[in-house]
Amino acid sequence: MTSNSNSNMSSEGVSRTMEATGSVSVSHSIGASDQSATKNEVTSNVLQKDNRAVSRSRALVFVVLATAAAVLAYLTYFYVHMEQREDFENEFANLADEIMDISQQNVKKVFGTLEGLSVAATSHALHNNESFPFVTIPNYPVKGATARASSQALIIAYLPLVSEENRRDWEQYSVDNQDWIQDSYPKDVQVQPILQQIHAYGPKEPKPPQENRSRRRHLSSASCSDEGRRMLKERITEPEGSGPYAPVWQMTPTPPANDTATLNYNLFDKPVYEKGVNFIAYSRKPVFLDVCNQAAWFGGHYSNKDVLQTAVVQPVFESFEEDAPIVGTFVAIIPWKTFFDNIVHARAPEVRVVLSNTCNEVFTFSIQGHNAVFLDEEDLHDPTYDSMAQQSPFAEFANPKELLEADLGEHCVYNVHVYPTKDLEDSHLTNDPIWYCLLVLAVFSFTSIIFLLYDMLVQRRQMRLVEDSARKHEQIVSSLFPEMVRDRVFDANQEMERLQSIHQHKNYTHSYSDTHFDMEEILQETKPIADLYPAATVMFADMAGFTAWSSIRQPGDVFKLLELVYHSFDSSARMYNVFKVETVGDSYVAVAGVPEARIDHAVVMARFSRNCMERFGRIIKKLETRLGPDTATLKLRIGLHSGPVTGGVLRNSKSRFQLFGDTVNTASRMETTGLPGKIQVSRETADLLIAGGKECFLEPGSDLVDCKGKGSLQTHFLKVKRRTHYDQEGSMSGETNHSMSGEESGPFRFQDETQKLVEWNCSMLIPHLKAILARRQVTKPTRSKDLSTVEKDLSEKYMVLGEVKEIIDLPSFVPGMPEIDPSSVRLDQEVVDQLRRYIMVLSQLYQDNPFHSFNHASHVTMSTTKLLARISNGSSDDPQTFGICDPLTQFSIVLSALLHDADHGGIPNPTLIKENPTLASAYKNKSVAEQNSIDLAFSALMQPQFDALRKCIYCNEAELRRFRTIIVNSVMATDIFDPELSSLRKNRWNRVFEDNTSSCSDSDSSRGVSMTEEGINRKATLVLEHLIQASDVSHCMQHWFIYVDWNSKLFEEMYRAYRKGRTNTDPSTGWYKGEIWFFDNYVIPLAKKLKDCGVFGVSSDEYLNYAVKNRREWEVHGEEIVAGLVAKFSSIEMSPDDDVAGEEEEPKDDGFASVIEV
Repeated sequence: MTSNSNSNMSSEGVSRTMEATGSVSVSHSIGASDQSATKNEVTSNVLQKDNRAVSRSRALVFVVLATAAAVLAYLTYFYVHMEQREDFENEFANLADEIMDISQQNVKKVFGTLEGLSVAATSHALHNNESFPFVTIPNYPVKGATARASSQALIIAYLPLVSEENRRDWEQYSVDNQDWIQDSYPKDVQVQPILQQIHAYGPKEPKPPQENRSRRRHLSSASCSDEGRRMLKERITEPEGSGPYAPVWQMTPTPPANDTATLNYNLFDKPVYEKGVNFIAYSRKPVFLDVCNQAAWFGGHYSNKDVLQTAVVQPVFESFEEDAPIVGTFVAIIPWKTFFDNIVHARAPEVRVVLSNTCNEVFTFSIQGHNAVFLDEEDLHDPTYDSMAQQSPFAEFANPKELLEADLGEHCVYNVHVYPTKDLEDSHLTNDPIWYCLLVLAVFSFTSIIFLLYDMLVQRRQMRLVEDSARKHEQIVSSLFPEMVRDRVFDANQEMERLQSIHQHKNYTHSYSDTHFDMEEILQETKPIADLYPAATVMFADMAGFTAWSSIRQPGDVFKLLELVYHSFDSSARMYNVFKVETVGDSYVAVAGVPEARIDHAVVMARFSRNCMERFGRIIKKLETRLGPDTATLKLRIGLHSGPVTGGVLRNSKSRFQLFGDTVNTASRMETTGLPGKIQVSRETADLLIAGGKECFLEPGSDLVDCKGKGSLQTHFLKVKRRTHYDQEGSMSGETNHSMSGEESGPFRFQDETQKLVEWNCSMLIPHLKAILARRQVTKPTRSKDLSTVEKDLSEKYMVLGEVKEIIDLPSFVPGMPEIDPSSVRLDQEVVDQLRRYIMVLSQLYQDNPFHSFNHASHVTMSTTKLLARISNGSSDDPQTFGICDPLTQFSIVLSALLHDADHGGIPNPTLIKENPTLASAYKNKSVAEQNSIDLAFSALMQPQFDALRKCIYCNEAELRRFRTIIVNSVMATDIFDPELSSLRKNRWNRVFEDNTSSCSDSDSSRGVSMTEEGINRKATLVLEHLIQASDVSHCMQHWFIYVDWNSKLFEEMYRAYRKGRTNTDPSTGWYKGEIWFFDNYVIPLAKKLKDCGVFGVSSDEYLNYAVKNRREWEVHGEEIVAGLVAKFSSIEMSPDDDVAGEEEEPKDDGFASVIEV
């Protein structure tokens, strides 16, 4: 049955094949031929239908393309045209704003100039005990000329107000003091004497009635013209109600020497001026007068009918008292164009400015570039642009509301209307939309032509896609496998897929175990990809101190270092044709001579490893400021060994090329037994280098090292280019350095290390300052103008203890508050410089202690930053984080970590109280060192040279007080050995957290303290205090090497104090058990609190795990470590200059003063 079935299937398959190829066998029957013909006919009909469908589809595509071309061309024209239109409107709006704003400033400039002259006149009179009107301004031609140049005035004249009683005296005074005119001319010029009498040029002109006012009055109004003026009038008769008078006295330009009739001319003769005096008498402010030819008031030779003018009247007061009487005026004749000149840029197209007033007058100016041209006394703007007009009151400050409401006669109030012109529009509306439209049509036409070739190119395109896909796949595989292995991997995969397909057809109901069995069977049936490479050199590279270094840093910083280092090594590997095998953690494995054999594999690998060492040094140096100065203590340790290796691909879900064999193990031993900053090579590799003529690569001499599983092996070191930063000792990590010769030491070394710490701390604080500014841009808090009084109050010393608060008021959480990326905020360079200087001041406040030093403060700062980052990475400003994500709060806590041990004397508080009772008494014998640190650091910050920094930190009193309170609470929390304070903190923690039946992340109903604002702030205060406490002892909750290093420094500090006689207890007697007690009663419970509060994420688990491990390690090795410390420090000779126990010091009022000079 099976045989027949297979036979039928075979026959059917053969016939189908023949039909497809179009061949017909001669031996076929006629029936078979007819059947084949029928099938061919059906196939032909199907093909025809398909062709018609394709043709219709092609036509439809053409119609769609044509429609799309038309629509897109129209849209292109529309949007480009609208964009040009928008540019035109925007430029006009900018020009209009400039014209309206700067013209107002020009008016204020004129008013300011006249006010200066008025003040000068009053000051002169008061200084010389002169009484108005009998005042002559000294050197007036020069002062007036300066004022004219500043205000661009045609004329500036001083007119005293003379009463009828003083008229005779004035006339005599004017004759006696007319020498100022002669002083304006050379001595050889004869000046015509002035008229003694106050005179007018004709009958007093009546005020024209409002209903008869003519709009075109600039050149013809009788009240403004000089019509009727005569050369000289007889002394005027006293009219009814005569006086006061406003005789022209001093003016610039000075009257012609042969025509001084202008002086003593009574300007009250002009109703316009009289009206202006009435206005200033009411408002006591300068005022604009009507538009007319006012220059003619002062003589025909000043008349200029072609210039549109106005007069500004400035009052002169008898004194500077508020109600001082007006005793004169300054009158300035100002061309209107002065207000509109030099406003827009030189190449700006024309705009029209229409100046109208409430007196039915209209004037039009053309502004093009720097020049303003008066056109006519009518509105000449293009009505087409009425909708774009920009309007603004002109010199609104010169028209106070009370003046307009007073019944003082008609007062012209001006408005400015700015209109665009055709010239401005044409400069923006070009033919570009049409060209873009044509371009779109051309593109679509070209696309339509290309579409005709689509049918021919589609198959080629598909083939290209397949090839591209294969090429990309090949590139991915090439990055994982050597070139010689890659093809074998492809072939093996194809063979495995073929066999897997055969196995799957055997049974369609495979279980997992069956599938697993089939894969094992396939692996047995196929040939593995593996080869023996008889000559190769393997390199293992590892970063010494990386584990300890990474334990105190954020994950992002760790990966930043690894990425940069490995990327650089990969670039070097490509350059030297070395194959990178893999990276595991901080280890880098590479091989030369695999898979391509080469005779010089040892030389190439030696050069590659030296290049890696040099590249690593450069990268570490660059990352010091960003990742911390102790980053420079990381050193690369490299091991090389040469010999045969087995290389191949383990075929699994994540296949990769791997090396096996004794050579790999030995290379690993060369690395682990080597020295940091050194390249250790085996004897085999050294022999190959010597044979290759590179004996110069090797350092003289050789060593025997014990290798696990190998016994004693002879090794050599490669010469490495020495770099200064490789010789620097660790500053924070606590790693033991294997320094190279020529290590720098002394004060310059100290300054360099301190500067690095300063730069790193500065880089830590700058992001917080930017975050503060970013938050202020959102919240827009009220700014205080002067905080000096509050700053002075908070800087009072010996008041710190009373400032500790149980609850710190932190900003409330606002759901949905917008955020600004702090990295986009620009911080003024002055603020950065002051921050750097302030950190330098803090560094100088620290004493040269082994433990309580600026170095340790920087370590605490790093730990604080790491914990705060855990909060911020969780959910910024989430109520669950208790408000600690506020930028000012975070800046304050980081700064607290940096200053918390300033001026620490290297002794505990009880010893400090005995040594310095005066200081202890000032601080009430409580937390003396901590209070002193706060006072010194805060007083330094309040110095004038840090004004910009303080303004950046806080902008009002509330922020200042919050900043101060956080610092006080945080630093005071570091006094963990005061029984009273420790008990209070413990009780507060128990009351808030441990009374809860669940963690802090549970619902509100399960909390011991409700999620009210007060409850949130109470928890935040406790979390902040425990955060700084954890950071202060973070070395106990970090890598074992970190803990041992800082523990030894603390022991050294305490042992020094004992050796100097400052303390009575030898720390070595109880150091071992004391550390165990400290872990059990403080460190581990503190780490558990960090976990219980629920805001620090995985960092709390990390700290707790390290604390438990370190406690276990100390229990095993602690006694041995203590013995070593005693042996080390017992041999140290005490300096005769060291402090003597019992010497009393006065409280430091200005301890930072000398440091500030740094």
